[in-house]
Amino acid sequence: MSAALQTMFTYRPGEGLDPRHAFDAATPLLEPELARSGAPAAITLAPVTPDMWEHWRDQHVTVTAIARTAADDHPADTATRAARVVTVSMQPSDNTPVLRLVVFAVADRTHGRAGAGWLLSDVQVAP
Repeated sequence: MSAALQTMFTYRPGEGLDPRHAFDAATPLLEPELARSGAPAAITLAPVTPDMWEHWRDQHVTVTAIARTAADDHPADTATRAARVVTVSMQPSDNTPVLRLVVFAVADRTHGRAGAGWLLSDVQVAP
């Protein structure tokens, strides 16, 4: 869960990559339906303004995300599903303030050719 969210919210505007590229990089860690349906909305997940993005792009700033599972009440885990509240800190490499997000995330256990694993199936960023 944390690895997928960190990948999804780590941005490299200086390389000409927008948030959709970060979302695409996370697709191996996402359920196929989320990977398909979530990509178009990727640019709206984090509260990054066009001016902020332009500054980061022009200054070749990298924004590194760190995701931490919060100690909260959450639905009981099952053998195939886990839901968590995750805090995501997005740290720009310049002096831009850190962006902090609260994310509601769900992961489902899958069984594929590579064996069993957990894939992120739902992501909602709190307003």
